[in-house]
Parts: sequence; C-alpha cells; structure tokens
Amino acid sequence: PPPPPPPPPPPLFFFKPKPASEMLRSLVGSEMCIRDSTCSFSDGEWDEGKIEPYKPILMDPSARTLHYGQACFEGMKAYKDNNGKPWLFRPIENYKRIVKSCKRLAMPEIPVKIFMDGVSKLVDLDKEWIKPGIGNSLYIRPFIFADQPSINANEANLYKFMIICAPAQLYYSGEMKVKIEKSFSRAAKGGVGYAKAAGNYAAQFYPTMLARDEGYQQIIWTDSSNHEYIEEAGTMNLFFRINEGFIVFNLDTVSMVVGTLNVIPFTPLISEKNGNTVSATPN
Repeated sequence: PPPPPPPPPPPLFFFKPKPASEMLRSLVGSEMCIRDSTCSFSDGEWDEGKIEPYKPILMDPSARTLHYGQACFEGMKAYKDNNGKPWLFRPIENYKRIVKSCKRLAMPEIPVKIFMDGVSKLVDLDKEWIKPGIGNSLYIRPFIFADQPSINANEANLYKFMIICAPAQLYYSGEMKVKIEKSFSRAAKGGVGYAKAAGNYAAQFYPTMLARDEGYQQIIWTDSSNHEYIEEAGTMNLFFRINEGFIVFNLDTVSMVVGTLNVIPFTPLISEKNGNTVSATPN
C-alpha cells in the first residue's frame, strides 16, 4: 500500500475556545507556509542565510534561550491589492523595533539588508498563500534567539534569526469588551517593556487568562507604580474620544512597545475627516 501522507505542519497559534471570546477568530489556521528563512550568527557576524523548507529545528537542551530568555520577535503582515500584488506595511519600522529589542537583550543586531531581503523574498515566494479581500493577510514572524549550548548565566555568542509565515485573518470582529487592569503589570520603567521580548508575553498570559474568564477579550494596562494611568492595550492601538476631541498617546516611552501603526502620524486624517481636534499626550 502507498505510504500514509505526512502530518500537517503545526499551527502557529493555539486558541482555547471560551464562551467569553466568541468574537476571537483564529488568527492563523492549521497550515504554515512551506518555507522559512534562516540565518546564523557566529564569530561576531551573521551569515548570508538561506530560504529552505519549513521543518522542525534541532536545539541543544542547554541552549541559552531556553534558560535565560534571550529571544525577541516581530509581527508583521503582507496584503494583496486588487491586482493581486503583495504589499508590506511599513516594514522598516519592524526592523527598527527588532534592533531596539536586540540591544536591550544584549543580542547582536540583524543587518537591515538581511532582514528586509529575507522578508521580501519569503513573501514573494509565498504570495499565493495570501488570500485577497479585506481581513486576509500573510502573517510574518521574524525572530531571533540564542542557541548557544551552555547554561552559563551571561549573554550568548551564537544566535539564529528566522522568519516563518502563515495565512491569517482578522484578530477580532464586532465590539470589544476590555478590562482596565489594576493589579498586574505588563512592564515597568527601567525594564524590558519597550522590547518585543518573548518573556514579556509569557508574563501577561496569566492576567489575560483571568480577564477572559471574567468575560473580557483584552486588557488595558496601567502604570506599574500606582495603576492610575493608562499605558497600552494588549493587541491593539489605543486612543480616546472625549466630546469632540481625540486623545492619542506618544508611545516613545521606556515601558511600552511602540506599534508600527502609531496613531500619531494619522491624527491629521482623523481630524480632517471628522472635524475633531486631536491631542497627543505623553503617557
């Protein structure tokens, strides 16, 4: 008899269904794109990298990323226009942000050419995975981690930079119910809140899980000192409409991740379209 077909690749995200999160759609289905881009750092420099079939990676049990959390990532999307051409949204901002994350975690910066070429070539090869229409995209996940096999408690000398992709849909639809968090903190000044460090997300899973059990979809985080001032939302940009005005935040802070879709550059559009005044304020 013919051999059985290979198992499907693992999903990028797993969502545990809950009645309180019926509006939450699966961001990524059970399929990963068939290629990834891989680049290695050793002897003080990055190699040229290569695009290869998507597959599991081998890692030493003592790899420092598993013990000391030297890992950061980016999240970006490619969309198709009406002519079927794929487009990236402000990819240079994702590059700037991953460089900032690397610096904070004592990791080597990835050269801009390696980052941009890797993303562009992978999107071009996988463009058939991008479904046309509003809400559809190709989710792109560049990430860097320390794979040096050693449990010495200091920064590593060996790293991997990889990019993986998967077809994606909208995060949410309909109205959102959010909780203003007054007990837990996502980040504090002087910490790593402004970096897209892997450990930042692990730390917020528990309070977000509690919020979902209470019927909320997401958390609005407040300052870690007194929980009196709003800082950011979990998966979205945040601004407020008060009477006829909009208030947006200056996200150039040391405790929050700066989104590539920062509301501030778009405030003239908000004001012109709606006839409202727009104020930018530091958090």
